[in-house]
Parts: sequence; C-alpha cells; structure tokens
Amino acid sequence: MSTPYNEDKNIIMSEDGTQTYEAAIMLSVKRQMEMMPITMQTPEYFDILKRVTKYLHKNCKHNIITDLIDIDPDRSKVISYCTICGNTL
Repeated sequence: MSTPYNEDKNIIMSEDGTQTYEAAIMLSVKRQMEMMPITMQTPEYFDILKRVTKYLHKNCKHNIITDLIDIDPDRSKVISYCTICGNTL
C-alpha cells in the first residue's frame, strides 16, 4: 500500500521513512480540521482536534527543531516543534 502525498515525504514521513500510514492519515485530518476558525469550532469539534493532536504527539516519528519566534519588536521566544506533525513540544 502506498503512502498518500508521496511527492512531499517530509510532511508525512520521518527522515528514516518509518512514518505509518495511519499517522499520515491523522496528520491529514489535523490539517483539515485546523482550517476551521477557532471561533466557529464547537466543543465536540475542538475535542476531536485535541485528540488527533494527542495521537500525533504519541505516534509521530518526530523530527524536532528549535526556532526563535518574535513576541514583539523587543522580545523573542525559543520554541521546539516537530517538522512532520507541527506539534510544539
């Protein structure tokens, strides 16, 4: 069985290629669900999105990077996140 979106393996696969098909589907679900503005999400919708995010946190073969984000013109903050699933850690 081939993995969806093979043309962009960095999105759904870890560098060693071991990302599972199930995790790839869950990542697709998360991205689709995140398109809904937060102000329009029902509590049930938010709960499902939260559970998908939790699943990915547990099952993604994370590729963690550290980055610096600007909080305001004078301050920055260091964050760590997965380049595959996008979860912050």
